[in-house]
Amino acid sequence: MTRQPRDPDASLLDLFLLWRVVFVSMLLLVGVFGMFSWLQAQGGSIELARTGAVNMLVMGSAAYLINSRFLLRSTLSMAGLFGSRPVWASIGIIVMLQLGWTYLPVMQLIFGSEGLGLGHWGVILAGSLAIYLIVEVEKGVLRARGVRGQPAASPGGHDRTGVESS
Repeated sequence: MTRQPRDPDASLLDLFLLWRVVFVSMLLLVGVFGMFSWLQAQGGSIELARTGAVNMLVMGSAAYLINSRFLLRSTLSMAGLFGSRPVWASIGIIVMLQLGWTYLPVMQLIFGSEGLGLGHWGVILAGSLAIYLIVEVEKGVLRARGVRGQPAASPGGHDRTGVESS
């Protein structure tokens, strides 16, 4: 509440945020198409490949949700990973809904999907972890270069860059 309001004429997305949106979108795109292509190359049906791709998108996005707690500060700490109950509650809800979408026969019928095997989930989790770690590396590179992100207010007395607010 002590910060000045954002200039109403200022862009909502500065160059830094535009970069981050494009960067993460490209990571998700590679993960989704990689999963789809891998499942097809393994001889999986189009329904299996579709299901794998959708789950990669959802789980990769959940991984980025953890990253996005801070624009530049690392989340590779107990506070960074587990400091927000709403983030984990949201991920839990998303996972439950996604499991329903993946395995309920009525959902498979509606969406033309197919259940995934345990090995498929391993690849999805590995891809999601890769997205998470690549974004953490990108944050480290940006911090080392002295880049400052646009501060956005967040609860807990910190701005989204992870810097203590006054």
